[in-house]
This record gives sequence, structure tokens and C-alpha cells, in this order.
Amino acid sequence: MEAQVHPLTKAILRFIQMHLPLLLLSPMEQSGHGVTQIMKAHMPLVII
Repeated sequence: MEAQVHPLTKAILRFIQMHLPLLLLSPMEQSGHGVTQIMKAHMPLVII
């Protein structure tokens, strides 16, 4: 039996799967600032 997964949890997991590789591939000097900007830009889409 599979446990029911909340749609928001699914959305967050999908978001992480899509964006984590991009964040890991970004240059180190940009990563701290870039991650913050990306999260600010995309989190409202996840929350809605």
C-alpha cells in the first residue's frame, strides 16, 4: 500500500528535481546569490 502524498509535497519534490541539477552546475561564485534569486522567483509558483 502506498501512502497518500500531498499534492504540495509532490510539487516541491518535482521542483527540486527540476532545479537542483541547474543549481549544482552553476559556477561557485554565483551559487549563493543565484540560489536565493531562483528560490524567490519560483517559490510563489510552488505555493499557489
